[in-house]
Amino acid sequence: MVLALVFNLAWELAQLGFYDLSVTHTSVAYAVVHCTLGDGIITAVAYLMVVGVTRSRTWPYSNQWTGMAVMLLSTIGYTAWSEWHNVYLEHSWAYAPSMPLIAGIGVAPLVQWIVVPVAILITVRRFKP
Repeated sequence: MVLALVFNLAWELAQLGFYDLSVTHTSVAYAVVHCTLGDGIITAVAYLMVVGVTRSRTWPYSNQWTGMAVMLLSTIGYTAWSEWHNVYLEHSWAYAPSMPLIAGIGVAPLVQWIVVPVAILITVRRFKP
């Protein structure tokens, strides 16, 4: 979970320029902390889903391909829905003109849920207890 928070914090900071935070009426610091904590929750729920599917808490060492497939499908799927819901229905945040889009959904948050879980898996496997 610590790795998830650290890697997601780095990603949130890196992708700030792709969002128009003026619509949120919050500070940049609040937005980054809020989103990073949300990313941590997404990671934890996805991890638990993988544990349920693989029936193993140690899936990163024993069943990483199935685990990573479930992790990526669940996080990317949720993120696509969340981005659509929050940008177009709730107007909780908005994309800056610099945000590349796929079917109206920001590419940066979708790529986040490929890069960050893979980076966590590589790190965890490298430092196996």
